[in-house]
Amino acid sequence: TTFIYKLIIMGFIGEAKMRELTEAGALDGDPLLSTILLFVLFAFFAKFWTHSGQTLGMQVWGVRVQNADGSAISLWQALLRFMVSIGSWLCLGLG
Repeated sequence: TTFIYKLIIMGFIGEAKMRELTEAGALDGDPLLSTILLFVLFAFFAKFWTHSGQTLGMQVWGVRVQNADGSAISLWQALLRFMVSIGSWLCLGLG
């Protein structure tokens, strides 16, 4: 995902400036980069969870996220699921 972010930035500021920033280490530990990556990651999961109930990996395994009545989850439910999953990822996926 860092690669995609760098491609987007390169489109805005140009390849020469991007190479200069990367070599200088200016993008390492950048809070803006981390924030953008977090939003992009949430957008990916939220889009799949709220529309089809499945990400691409979930489709392979036949797993679906849905409400008890079979309807798709809301954006708020997707946000809650995403926030809880971050805790699981921080524990090396043990939750």
